[in-house]
Order: sequence, then C-alpha cells, then structure tokens
Amino acid sequence: MVIITDGLSLASRKSVRDDFTNKIPELKKSLNSITGFDYEFVVDFSKIHADAVKAVPENNEWITKSLGNIAFQYFDSLISNISSVANNDDLVRSDFVKITNNREIHLLTDSDIQDNYNETSIADGNIYIKTQPCYYGTNTGGVGYNILELLKSSDEVLPLITKTNIRDGWEQQTTFLKKSLKQALGEDYEFVIDWENIYLKAISANEDNSNWLSSKLGEIVYAYFESLIKYINDYAKKDDLVRSELVNVIYTKKFYFVYDEDINDYNAIEVKDGELYIKVKPESLGTNSSIGYSIIDVIKNPNDVLPLRTKKSIRDGWEKEIPSLKKQLNKCLGEDYQFKIDFDEVYMKVTKANEDNTDWFSKSLGNIVLQYFSSLTKYIEDYTKKDDLILERLQAPDSALPVITKVNIRDQWNMKIPTLKKKLKEAVHDEIEFVVDFDNVFETAKKNSDDDGKWFKNKLGEIVFAYFESLVANIIKDDMVRDNFVDIVKTKKIYFVFDDEVKDYNDILVKDNALYIRVGPKYLGTNSSNIGYNIIDVL
Repeated sequence: MVIITDGLSLASRKSVRDDFTNKIPELKKSLNSITGFDYEFVVDFSKIHADAVKAVPENNEWITKSLGNIAFQYFDSLISNISSVANNDDLVRSDFVKITNNREIHLLTDSDIQDNYNETSIADGNIYIKTQPCYYGTNTGGVGYNILELLKSSDEVLPLITKTNIRDGWEQQTTFLKKSLKQALGEDYEFVIDWENIYLKAISANEDNSNWLSSKLGEIVYAYFESLIKYINDYAKKDDLVRSELVNVIYTKKFYFVYDEDINDYNAIEVKDGELYIKVKPESLGTNSSIGYSIIDVIKNPNDVLPLRTKKSIRDGWEKEIPSLKKQLNKCLGEDYQFKIDFDEVYMKVTKANEDNTDWFSKSLGNIVLQYFSSLTKYIEDYTKKDDLILERLQAPDSALPVITKVNIRDQWNMKIPTLKKKLKEAVHDEIEFVVDFDNVFETAKKNSDDDGKWFKNKLGEIVFAYFESLVANIIKDDMVRDNFVDIVKTKKIYFVFDDEVKDYNDILVKDNALYIRVGPKYLGTNSSNIGYNIIDVL
C-alpha cells in the first residue's frame, strides 16, 4: 500500500490511519479472493487534501477529520462493484486480471472531469479513481458501477461487457433456439456470426449509441434469430410443404448473421447456395429485429422453377379447391373432367411478361388460375341449366358447328320455320320442305370470311331464315306465281346453297324440279331481303 501523508495535520493523519490504513487489508483480501492477486492501493492524501480544501475552503474541517474515511468509501465501492461482476464469473475475472496486470488502484483528484462527481478508468494496467476536488466525498457509492464497460484488453476487439453479453445473451440462449429448430425441421443447424466484425461496424455506424450496443450485442443478435426461428416453427409445424422446402433449400444447415448496406428495409432474409442469411444495416442494428414473417417469400429450390410461395399458392388456392369444382362440373355435365395446367410454363411466361408484378403472381398464381376455371364452370353451369343443346354440344364435341351457332339455328330457324312452312302451305296447298346443310353452310362461309366467321357465328340461323322468309313472301303474294310454283317445283323442296356461279349477291334457280336459293360464298347475309323478287321470271 502506497500512502503519502506529508504535511498533513495530526487529525488528518489519524483519520487516514484509523479509517483507511487499518481497514484497507480487508478490501485487499476481498479482491485477492476474487482475482488471486494482491493489488496495491495508492493514495497521495497530501495532494488530495490540498486540492479539496483549495476548491471548497469552507469544507476544511470536515475534509481534515474525514480524509481517510472518504478515501476508504471510494475503494470500498469499487471493490464491491468488482465483486458483483467478477465473483463466480471466470470470464470477467480472467479479463479483469489480464487488463489490470500492473495490480495498482489509484485515488486522485482531477479538475478536468466533466459532468460527473467522479469517474473510474483503466490505463497501463492500473485502475484510477478520479474525483473532482470540489466534490471530494460526494457520491462515493457510485465508484466502479461501470467497471464492465472499462474492461477491454488492448489486444482484443471486443470489450469485456460485450463478451459477457454475447455469452449470457447469446451463447447460453442458443441451445433453446437450436432445439426448437430441430423440433420443427428435424435437423441440427449451425449459427455463424463474426462477432468482431459485427461489433466494429456497429460501433462505427452508431457512435452516439455505442454504450448500448456494447452492452447488449449478444441480446440484439439473439432477438433476430429468435424472431426468425419463431416464424420458421410456426410455418413448418403447420405445413409439411414449407418444412420440406426449408430443409431442402438450406442444405448446408447454416444460418449466417451479416451486414448488407444494399437492403431496402431494416432487415432482410436471403437464401443462397444452401445457406440462410439474416441481413441488417450496421446503422439500424437492433431496430425492428422482427424478422422471418416473409421467410416463405424467399425460399426457392434451385432445382425447381417454382418458388415456395408459388407452390403453396397452387396447393392452397388450386389443388384444395379443385375437388369441389370438379364435383360442380360433374353435376352439370354428368361426367368427370380433368383440369390440365403446366404451372411451370404458366409461371415462367407470366412473370416474364409482368416483370413489375412478379410478386403478386408468385403469391397468387394458384388462386388466379382457379378463378379462370371457376368462371368457366359457373357459365357452363348457368348455360347447361337453361339449355340442353349446350349440354349436348359439350358431350358431343365433334360437330362442325359451335354451340352459339347451334343455339341460334335452333332459336331463329328451327323454332320459326314451322310458322313459315304453314304460311306457305296455306298458299300453295301442299307441304314444302326447306333443305339446309348448316354444317356445310357454316364451313363454306367461314372459309370465305375475312374474320374467321365471327360475324355470322351467332346469327347463322337468323341469316338463313331471312332468305326463306323473303322468298316465301314473294311466292305467296300472286295467284299465278303460287300455281306455277306447285307445277314446277315437283319435288316440293327448296334448297339453300352456295354457288360460285352466282353473279350477284344471290339468286334463285329451278333445277331438277327443285327450287334453289343460291348465295355467293362471300356474300352470306348481304341483300337477303330481295331474294325471290324475280320469282315470276324463274318459274
């Protein structure tokens, strides 16, 4: 113990002897029991007394009589705080011994201390308790409260307070995380963190918050892993598809914690080369450590076309809904139908064509495709309930005529022809047959159409009926025409045909005792109201 008392009064020296020198051995013994080493306590009482009295002359009597007791309180507080962090903690104890290798603890006055009554520092292997002269004896119980923050070896990157938090807030907690992860995925995983790199960049990017980061680094990083694994557990335990994809994609069984300045949010997840990366920006470390809710969005087996979220969408939005849709279709049509979709091809083409909207298609592809089939099934159901002809067409798809054409023929030809025939019969007193090969008419007209038959597809029955309606009107309006019609059209048949020889839009011709309505192949529906105007010339 190094004590300087030169020039002090008897009262001060007595205080030093009784309240400091006689009591210090117990503190030294306590510190030795923790560290295994003896430490020297160094105090220049002469200088401390002079500085304190000079700073506050009115405290002279109190300082003189309490000089040793006040000094003891500083050391007692320091040793107490050292004991609280180093006792029963090998890491703290070994670092403390290593860093304070000169084994001296000094008490001295320092007028340059800012914003504190006193402060503790470590330099050159010594511990220094410094107090402002004007505050000697004030707040002695707070000495060494931050001893962990001060313990940093010159040959190590991480200060002791950071190492202890990594141990307590990370290493001792990860056993639970790994166990939880194994329960969810059935595999053992390794967590890889370069603590020195994480620490240095965090401190550099957050100088104003360095104390918090130093003391909480292990807990901060743990919070990211805890959040991620919680989401993995939630997804994997509920969903075998998610579990198997996670296992297959993270095949190295390694989770990394790294910095990435290029991410657009507080944090991000990436899976690359079989490794999962938790990414954060150094300046936002510890801000919004909630991560993992989007884990499904980043999982993609490199050997597959579809990412996990698309597979999940197909399963949940398509496969699970298909049985009810097939049942609905079977109820309408009386047969089982198969739905065939190459989702790989659909996904590749739709994402290529919609690069700005790939997220939506990736998440919703199953439901999107389902909507098309649902809409089709609904209309099939609606139409087949109303119209047996549509059901017949769906069950016999080899007909040349589209359903919409057959419906129009039925409604605008078949249903109207009996009235027209009756009208003609009343005029000519005989049953006349109207002969139309609608399959041939449709195919010929379509072949000669500029729009692939779109114009007449839904009105073919109506168009052909207009020709016959006009012809009948011209037959029955004159007695002589009526009589000649019966004599000349002995077959009692009127045909509707296409003929390339027609010079105009259409004409009529008597041939082999039958009457023919002839139409130019390219002029179906044109000028149909004039057919038969020249019937008297033809008969």
